[in-house]
Amino acid sequence: ARTWQDAKKRAVVLKTLEATCWKKIDAALEKGSAILQKRHRDYMQERMRRVSFSASLAARPELPMFQYGRYLLLSGANGAAMNLQGLWADGKQSTWNGDYHLNINLQMMYWAADAVGLGAETMLPLVTFLRRLREQGEKTAMQLYGYPGWVAHGFTDGYMRAGIGGDIKWAYCITCGAWAALSLWDHVTFAPAASASYTKALEELLVSFQGIARFFSAYLVDV
Repeated sequence: ARTWQDAKKRAVVLKTLEATCWKKIDAALEKGSAILQKRHRDYMQERMRRVSFSASLAARPELPMFQYGRYLLLSGANGAAMNLQGLWADGKQSTWNGDYHLNINLQMMYWAADAVGLGAETMLPLVTFLRRLREQGEKTAMQLYGYPGWVAHGFTDGYMRAGIGGDIKWAYCITCGAWAALSLWDHVTFAPAASASYTKALEELLVSFQGIARFFSAYLVDV
């Protein structure tokens, strides 16, 4: 019954997403490519110019790749948390399920977000993602371990499943949710205190870290 319910729910979600995608495509076609390209250039140029380089560094061959990395981060993480394929997923089923790997991939994508001047746009969606993961992880901590606080393992998806999903040698990573939540601390240490993303990140950090401490205080034992 659970499998049938999950399949039915997934079908409804996919149908809704498909309708949303076509609606956005129709709206884009109405605007035309020239308007969309100009809007894209204007948006990107203002943000890409936040980082400047000395004349000696500007001539280095690595610089285009550095800027390309910033461009991909801004493109993929502005509006939603990045998964393994992000905006570039091909079709309904992508490599590694196009989900979220909390055993290093998610963390790696955001390590430099603030340092390269893109935290204001990219971190707020991640804060929302981590809040939803924590809320689901509170249920997982109690149902799977019988402990307070919250926990998330190696992988999650759009449903924010926080249990042990997938190959256990990768999925049974009981510290992965806590590791992902450290992104909140990274952002708070970089972001201007008056920014909306700082406020949201700080609020979630306090709740999230308290939940992590409660869970591991119960999980750890004296040996």
